[in-house]
Amino acid sequence: MKVSFDFDDCLDDNIHIQTLAKILIGAGVPVFILTARDNDGHIRNDDLWKRAEELGIPKRRCIFVNESPKHLAMKEHDITIHFDDNADTVDRINRFFDTPNSLNKRALLVNLDLADVLNTWHNLRDE
Repeated sequence: MKVSFDFDDCLDDNIHIQTLAKILIGAGVPVFILTARDNDGHIRNDDLWKRAEELGIPKRRCIFVNESPKHLAMKEHDITIHFDDNADTVDRINRFFDTPNSLNKRALLVNLDLADVLNTWHNLRDE
């Protein structure tokens, strides 16, 4: 299992999401930052690099999609679940991965209670 988090308005400033990331990293789950930002050198990403280092997320697991669909990066990197604050992004990811036998969503809004997020995590682990 691999898990990704959006950065802006999610992993950057949401203490509950940061806690979840730390729990997952501590459990040995590969955690990624999947952001719509561009990393072409024109936009400063110092805040992202600093948070990644604080959490223990290697630079190689920081994916900049530059406004491309995040579900394509999830597919390319075999990411199981993504946490995001944008409802449209979450909906697009879930529609892309939807199959008749899907029991769990592939993307979750970060405005869920931490208990709901952890419950989803436990359900995915049991699959």
